[in-house]
Amino acid sequence: MTSYDKCDNSAKSQMLPQDATQIIMESAKPFTSEALRRSSTPHTAAGKVKKALRNRLEILNWIGDYNTEWAMSDLIAGITLGLTIIPESIACALLAGLPARYGLCSAFLGSFVYLIFGSINKVIIGPTSLVALVSLQFTVGKPIEFAILLTFLTGVVELIMGTLRVAPKGMVDANKELITVGLCNLAGSCVQSMPVSGAFSRYAISNACGLRTPMANLYLGVIVLLALGFLSPYFNYIPESTLAAILMCSIVTLLDLQLPRRLWRDAKRDFCVWVLCFTVCILCGVEVGLLVSIIVTVLHLLFLWAHPVISVHVEEVNELQFIRVTPTGVIYFPAINHLRAKVLKACERVNFSLPVVMDCHKIAGIDFTAAQGISKLPDDLTPSEVGSGPLLIIYRLEAEKQKLIQATDKLIFCNDDVKLEECITQESLRNGNFVMKEPMKSTNSLLGETHLDLHY
Repeated sequence: MTSYDKCDNSAKSQMLPQDATQIIMESAKPFTSEALRRSSTPHTAAGKVKKALRNRLEILNWIGDYNTEWAMSDLIAGITLGLTIIPESIACALLAGLPARYGLCSAFLGSFVYLIFGSINKVIIGPTSLVALVSLQFTVGKPIEFAILLTFLTGVVELIMGTLRVAPKGMVDANKELITVGLCNLAGSCVQSMPVSGAFSRYAISNACGLRTPMANLYLGVIVLLALGFLSPYFNYIPESTLAAILMCSIVTLLDLQLPRRLWRDAKRDFCVWVLCFTVCILCGVEVGLLVSIIVTVLHLLFLWAHPVISVHVEEVNELQFIRVTPTGVIYFPAINHLRAKVLKACERVNFSLPVVMDCHKIAGIDFTAAQGISKLPDDLTPSEVGSGPLLIIYRLEAEKQKLIQATDKLIFCNDDVKLEECITQESLRNGNFVMKEPMKSTNSLLGETHLDLHY
């Protein structure tokens, strides 16, 4: 068995959907030359120039540490990936409705560009089945020039997105990657390329073959160029069934059959969203499915913002009862009506006779409109037939967020337990609630609870 066969078999064993994320995370670790780190002097003009160059040309961050061991690993990985990407590129071109050579034109120039600008060592740029399917939606029945124009426009859009820094900045600077892939597509459009990107299958092969740096892109690009120069006349003799088999093997790595089972078991609402988006992708195309999934996700977020988790209970301190309201998460303006309805219903059940303590230690964020709604909450809790209404105590709210809420004689702030007990005692004595302990216990007994649980 040759070294190529060993790498190929090892890659197939690792090309499972659940391993893709781990491979990406491992390959996304910072890859910076120690020599450049030691020599950088950011406070001088030369240091600033070096820093700017390293930010733009990622090859400078690792080329200083390049050694023979890395070169051998990259050579083996580059040859393996080159021999893999040739039939895969041809199959993707046919899937996009293009002649075979357009797939190979898409596989070499992007590799050279990513060698210089790419920041993830195990990313290999080239045509993919998913991109080919999306491209087919816009180029089917049109001249081949439309596919090349699509590649150019794709690069322009990616460059704009990366320049505007619209990208999750995390372990990987996604904005740099957007700019790099945009440059790959712009350069590719000059050599009749279809749109390109990275692929999960190539991640797995890179990891299995021991790829160390983006230098493997150089060997891959050279192999593809040699294939274009000397083997192009023979590509027409490759059976389409063979290319279809290669394409199916690359697509099957994108399938995660365990995902719907997990969603059905643990998150049925997400399962319904998954079924909807999957069905739309099948019936209307990938781009429509992506749009629908974005819309559904935004609507889901709006629903969560408008209906945050709010627990409401009647509790006791020094044998005096009060209503504790505990919002969880973020309280933005869509949520203020939900919060108001919760508090108002709780106060109605106790005839507006108990003070309300809004425990805010679980609030992660609050905007100005929601804060103004809380400021007006005491007015909503003052029906004309009751009188002045209950006191609203804002408890354990961060000082920065307190500035957004206007304190009044019926709305006060409290940050410690001692002051909270004092405020509840004074308010209960003022309203004469200290004699209502037994009736309230009777109410709780009717509900079959030790404390009056107003969570609904």
